[in-house]
Amino acid sequence: MSINTRLTATVAGLLAPLALGMASYLGQALPAEAPTVWSCVAAFYLAVVATVYLCTRHYTRRLEELTSTVAAAAAGDLKRHASILTGDEVGRLAGYFNEILHRWRESLRQVSQEKEQLNAVLTSMSDGVLAVDQWGRILLVNRAAREMLALGENEPVGRTLLAAVRNRELDATVQAVLSEGRPVDREFTFSPGGRRVYRVSAVPILGEEGRREGAVLVLRDVTRIRQLEKMRSEFVANVSHELRTPLTSIRGFAETLLEGAVDDPEVRTRFLGIIISEANRLQRLIEDILVLSYLEDRQARLKEGRATLPGVVAEVVALLGPLAEAKGVEMRQEVSPALPPVNMHPDYLRQVMVNLLDNAIKFTPSGGRVEILCRAAGQGVEVEVRDTGIGIPAEALPRLFERFFRVDKARSRELGGTGLGLAIVKHLLERHGGTIWVRSAPGRGSSFTFTVPADLPPAGLPNPNPNLTQS
Repeated sequence: MSINTRLTATVAGLLAPLALGMASYLGQALPAEAPTVWSCVAAFYLAVVATVYLCTRHYTRRLEELTSTVAAAAAGDLKRHASILTGDEVGRLAGYFNEILHRWRESLRQVSQEKEQLNAVLTSMSDGVLAVDQWGRILLVNRAAREMLALGENEPVGRTLLAAVRNRELDATVQAVLSEGRPVDREFTFSPGGRRVYRVSAVPILGEEGRREGAVLVLRDVTRIRQLEKMRSEFVANVSHELRTPLTSIRGFAETLLEGAVDDPEVRTRFLGIIISEANRLQRLIEDILVLSYLEDRQARLKEGRATLPGVVAEVVALLGPLAEAKGVEMRQEVSPALPPVNMHPDYLRQVMVNLLDNAIKFTPSGGRVEILCRAAGQGVEVEVRDTGIGIPAEALPRLFERFFRVDKARSRELGGTGLGLAIVKHLLERHGGTIWVRSAPGRGSSFTFTVPADLPPAGLPNPNPNLTQS
């Protein structure tokens, strides 16, 4: 039963005894006109009841409309509003409710905007961000964290961290934060598609009265940093070892001379020659270390310029020709004079050629041959240094361009090598947009081939070197 019906029935019930009493009293006072009195009282009673019904119906309809709007708002429809704008209590109530709806909509809009901004920030972050509740269930995970933890297409939200990621080190970090309520920084390894090292910084989410309600984790990939630290440590160890060898020799022979060997002219001359040789070796090593450090510094600017291969090859052959002749090694060269200049300073190109040719001559026995072949290749020039030397084992080829790597350490030191020549060559070529690779086998010689971009004319202009095809 509606409130309108109930109000009308209540009013009718209250007025009925009054109407009956009034009609009875007037019927006794006016006996002759009793029927008329009863008719008038009945008409008045019905009129009052009808008036009450119509008045209450007017207010109940407004209340029903307001109730419908409130019910829609409770169901999530915040676009509707109460259209009752009268000045009575119902109108004021509708106005207050409209104001509440307006503020509610503004609050939700701000929350939605802040959520979108937060999602945009989390998505653009290179660090992984992950949030869990007090039971270790995932509440939030950004794109970077999905990629780091190889979550793929599986939706991790709502699952426990251990079930989603299956890494006990990471789960132990979360459990430590949730149980102890303090920040934790750790590193852990993860290898779903390759061994990676991650640093995780986890902090608790605290609610009212310091109650722990979850934790937020920030993941950072430190694999490259740890690799660089390992390389630096190995570099320092190698440098220390390489410097110790000539210094030990210099010190040993100098002490021997001081102990009396200086009085023997033959011994003195031989020992001083060894000391000078070791000092020169030490100087070459230090110079190579400085050059390599400079090349590895990406902020350091190299000299700009262009070099012509025929001229540089001729200089290098003239420089190393006597060494090859003394060893009985034949040198050949095939260099087209029509090759274009390359985008590399002549000093750098000369250093590349000297290092490669010097190695080829040193490791080629007497009667062997060293060849230099230069040819055009696409947008650059390709240079091959080929020899008939002792060759390189297949297991050593991947590490050939590493710092201080030697295939035969004893023989390399005996020949005066520092172990940095090929590393310098690789870094020089890479800094100029070039590449280098090697083919070799024991007893069959070696072939080192590198490319370097050519200094070509702009598109649309005639090519002054027709032998170089522009692609």
